[in-house]
Amino acid sequence: MGEQDVLKMQQRKDFLIKFCYWAVIAVCIYAVFKYLLPVLFPFVLAYGIAYILAKPVRRIAGESRWKRAFFSILLSAVFFMTVGGGGYKNSRCFYEDSHYGNCHCFSYH
Repeated sequence: MGEQDVLKMQQRKDFLIKFCYWAVIAVCIYAVFKYLLPVLFPFVLAYGIAYILAKPVRRIAGESRWKRAFFSILLSAVFFMTVGGGGYKNSRCFYEDSHYGNCHCFSYH
């Protein structure tokens, strides 16, 4: 074997080691997204919402003499009512349509 053969063999060996290294990382990332993320998603979402609301709560609580916890609860309630619509639309639809036996809000009838 000449020097070029040894060099080619070393390059192939390096390639295989790098490929296996990145393949293991890809499998780990896939496993996290497939199995762990669905379990952790509510916590990640809650952290994101808390992060978004933290700055306005600090600003409002800093200008007021009331405690920060009060504004945290108030802003969280306003946020969820805004995002979720307060539950008014779905409950109204169910109440009005259920008297006639044709509720269009749910798809399992």
